[in-house]
Amino acid sequence: MGKNEIKPTTAAEVTPEMIAEWKKQFPNGLFKLKVGDKTGYVRNASRENIKYAMTQMQNGGPIGILESILLETWLGGDEEILTKDEYFMGSMMQMQELMQVQTSELEKL
Repeated sequence: MGKNEIKPTTAAEVTPEMIAEWKKQFPNGLFKLKVGDKTGYVRNASRENIKYAMTQMQNGGPIGILESILLETWLGGDEEILTKDEYFMGSMMQMQELMQVQTSELEKL
């Protein structure tokens, strides 16, 4: 989905064709985010998304980072997840899943 494309503002507007296109466009991960009775669609966060989110630490602390990740990866769905605190706060626990990384080890030599 390009930056200038209009994103669906309700989950009912998201079609199976859109989901199929998103799967092609974002092969590293497409997710359905359910918060209460609301549904949104997000993709995995890129390195650029995470870098930008980290700049939000000064302005909004950890919540600023998570909000930035949600906004940067949002593809469409029920906008109440983005705009109403009770839905947004419910989505926060899932935002870490969008920053999938490989495990690593550090070995002192």
